Amino acid sequence: MPYVGKKATNVVDVSETQSLTVDGDLTISDKIVHSGDTDTAIRFPSADTVTVEIGGSERLKVASAGFLDLGTTTDAATVSSTATDYQLQLGSAQSTTGDIGRNISFDFSGTTTAAINTVDGGSGLAQSLAFYTHNASSLNEAMRIDPSGNIGLGTTPASGVRLDIRNDSTTNIADLRNANSAGFGLYVAGGTGSSYYAFRAADKDNAALFTVNGDGNVLVGGTTYSGAGLSLAKPDSSGVFSIFSGAGTGFQMRFGNVTNGVVGSISTTTSSTAFSTSSDYRLKENVTGITDGITRVKQLNPSRFNFKADADTKVDGFLAHEAQTVVPEAVTGTKDETRSVSNVVLSADGKILARDVLQSDWTAGKLPTTDTDGNKVDALYPSDSTWAASHTEPVYQGIDQSKLVPVLTAALQEAIAKIETLETKVAALEAG
Repeated sequence: MPYVGKKATNVVDVSETQSLTVDGDLTISDKIVHSGDTDTAIRFPSADTVTVEIGGSERLKVASAGFLDLGTTTDAATVSSTATDYQLQLGSAQSTTGDIGRNISFDFSGTTTAAINTVDGGSGLAQSLAFYTHNASSLNEAMRIDPSGNIGLGTTPASGVRLDIRNDSTTNIADLRNANSAGFGLYVAGGTGSSYYAFRAADKDNAALFTVNGDGNVLVGGTTYSGAGLSLAKPDSSGVFSIFSGAGTGFQMRFGNVTNGVVGSISTTTSSTAFSTSSDYRLKENVTGITDGITRVKQLNPSRFNFKADADTKVDGFLAHEAQTVVPEAVTGTKDETRSVSNVVLSADGKILARDVLQSDWTAGKLPTTDTDGNKVDALYPSDSTWAASHTEPVYQGIDQSKLVPVLTAALQEAIAKIETLETKVAALEAG
């Protein structure tokens, strides 16, 4: 028979087939113990505290401040465990691809305002983790981490993209600032070598706009490394590089080295441009006049020719190696000079299209691809291009024809002097 009582001193033994009903409070001095497992109990160890003991050790506690402690006795708002696998494990009932299990949700006045969910990727074990926030109208996915560890902000991450950020509004995608002058606003590191990107910006068709490769070279308007620290490319004739300054006279660009400072400049006025090299008398010594101007000018061999790349245009000029024997400082390089380069992509006519490219990257680069939005992207290299592990390329000479001016001036002065001498003699003969 059931036992009904109100007094705290009442004691009754209830068998497994019977029940006990208490009309009022049931007072327990310490704990409720399982009859067949005496080290498992619900305890009331102190005022305003309830604990659960398993195997004689406290496993759960609800403390007076409302904290729920799992596996700890620190009275902190925490869930912890001494186990080596999970501290807190949540399950869901997803069964098909795309099913969402709302594992953790945050509520305000009966409305879910945020959530952390798992999303079935198709195999049951391949789970993505989706984070939802509420915009005052609806609950929307804000971030997702896919089974490969790729992160999408504002989107599901594209395959193989480690961090995929999308923004459908006109606001900034990212704003990076650092108020500490000793820190970085943005720090990006990539692989070593010019075929790797430390940083790359592209347009909507995935065409490169700005690239910093693994060697620290900067490429604007393309990805083909020209051998210079800064390479600029533009497919049309509107200009590759433009510099504008304020009104009036000023420097547009200066050139120099760490030893001697500025050694040249490009400057402009309101209507003209000057290309200057250092020439101050205070920088020079052992100054002597040129006395063999005519002799040296006679050794120069002015020619008329066309460049192979522009067969229809005839120009006047010099062959660099010939002028080098007369005015060495006007010419750069050495006649017939070559150098060896490695891992290059060559055009059908043998011109270098790209440098420091792995053969596997060249093979992949000959095939068209698609961007993260599924748009077709043209192949990086022509289908008839070739790859060479080692290649010999010419190092062409150049000439600064302005450096011929001093010799030409000296020759002209010598010629003028001779003309004036002859004019004096002619005048004397005519007068006599």
